[in-house]
Amino acid sequence: WKNATLPGYCWYANDETTNKPIYGAMYNWFAVNTGNLCPTGWHVPSDVEYQALEQSLGMDPLHLSDYGWRGTDQGSKMKSASSLWNVGNGTNTSGWSALPGGYRDVANGNFNNVGDLSYWWTSSDGGSPNALFRQLNGNNTGVNRGGVDKQVGKYVRCLKN
Repeated sequence: WKNATLPGYCWYANDETTNKPIYGAMYNWFAVNTGNLCPTGWHVPSDVEYQALEQSLGMDPLHLSDYGWRGTDQGSKMKSASSLWNVGNGTNTSGWSALPGGYRDVANGNFNNVGDLSYWWTSSDGGSPNALFRQLNGNNTGVNRGGVDKQVGKYVRCLKN
């Protein structure tokens, strides 16, 4: 994963049988950038489209473009009420139903933090070598916006056109 330049995907812990039905696949950003991950009529949301979701959930428009943890309870509204979250189950009042699927590390390819947090790619390039993401964490009620190496394994959500 560290040296990837081509599209790639995997299941958490490379365990398709257990993790595919719960969390789905993780992708590097090169897979996101193909534009082929979502079914016809759907697409991976851009950073601006995530900002629109966050604002609709009550995030202060002055902080939509900030990096790091932003907002008050928008992350809780996006997290599922599932017991899969080790800490801080969400309210899922948005219907987004986020699950804590962890991520795949770019440096060593290790899988980390299932049950604690999850990341989702945006379709927005953050400038070499980064692309933009969103993160939800069990012990934080906000939404993290940041950029990270395009080789990292993160999840995607599809948005209807």
